[in-house]
Amino acid sequence: MVQFIARRSLQGLAVLLVVLVASFALLKFVPGDPARQVAGPRATEEQVESIREDLGLNDNVGVQMWRYLGRLVQGDFGSTTNGASEVADLIRQNLPVTLWLVSTSLFVTAVVSLGLALLAVLRFRVFGWGSSC
Repeated sequence: MVQFIARRSLQGLAVLLVVLVASFALLKFVPGDPARQVAGPRATEEQVESIREDLGLNDNVGVQMWRYLGRLVQGDFGSTTNGASEVADLIRQNLPVTLWLVSTSLFVTAVVSLGLALLAVLRFRVFGWGSSC
């Protein structure tokens, strides 16, 4: 049982890593320059280059990914693109509403699925389906 849990945990970690790498790679193919977006349309090229250097966008993709993983493990999700707030603060702020939505949807799903299961059982008994021949 312990081996099963360990194997599943490692598989889950591998899936998370693949999803993380894929999403990071996909963001590199999105058109536009993140430094230009942060700087704004009227920024000079020197300002954009300074922001690129501050954000580490001049480093190669492997270094950027490693730095991102390190911050992610520490719970640092970075800031929004306009720099107005931290992503962790937004998550913390919206977590109660998210948990309420999840719990409500799970409750509704459980009630509906239990009702449908009972209906199926009654239907099989009424029509005699599933009885041996």
